[in-house]
Amino acid sequence: MWQGTVVALPDIPSFTNCPDIIHNSGFQNQSQASNGLGGVYPGPLTNQITVDQVNRTYYSYIPSQYNPNTAFPVLMVLHGAAAPGQTAQAALAMRNFWQATAETYQMILIAPVASGSQGWVPGTDASIWVTILNQTESDYNIETTRYYGWGFSAGGHVGHWFYLLNSEYFAAYAVNAGVLEAYAGLSYPLSATRQLPIMEMVGTTDALYSYTLNDQAAFLNAGWQSGVNYQLQTFTGGHELTVDVPEKVAEFLCDKSKFD
Repeated sequence: MWQGTVVALPDIPSFTNCPDIIHNSGFQNQSQASNGLGGVYPGPLTNQITVDQVNRTYYSYIPSQYNPNTAFPVLMVLHGAAAPGQTAQAALAMRNFWQATAETYQMILIAPVASGSQGWVPGTDASIWVTILNQTESDYNIETTRYYGWGFSAGGHVGHWFYLLNSEYFAAYAVNAGVLEAYAGLSYPLSATRQLPIMEMVGTTDALYSYTLNDQAAFLNAGWQSGVNYQLQTFTGGHELTVDVPEKVAEFLCDKSKFD
């Protein structure tokens, strides 16, 4: 996958303001730092990569306390469906939606742009995501035990598929109004090589609410445990992102590594 040479460090850094930093200072000594160098920091960035001879844009945010001598966690956020030709704007909006929380929790933020005119093309986009993650490891010092994922709506649909497919690389993930049945399928949790921590969030009046309940049953039937490595949070509302989503998701992710 996107693994590179890893170097053990004495700690696994957690988000700066995580209330329960259980992986720091001797509790767990399994850091895998990428030791990448040369990336621009800090602040919001617009980046270009070439995948299969096509130039692709993605957005990122490097927090103010980034230091190449310390390995930092990474969160990849996947936007929902967009109007024709508006995928770049959708990705930028997701980067901006998450930026303040990325700064608060001192994590590197990555917001890819869907390759389709209105949304994700999973086979093509998965190759782009892997290239972005490889590039990020090369440019920055990344704590590779702390890759996190999130997606909204269509980004959550494909996020389920990609994060479960790569469960040995991602520490944990969350989705808002994204469901297994839209792409991955209800049996997909059974194929995951690791039961990584997952949080799903959905509005009670969202048309996807009942499908999210199906997800819950699928994960629990596949061996996940409610309140341990699976959480379902509901709110009164529809197919939308509420302003407290980044904080709630960050609180869920912040103390987890891929050894959980």
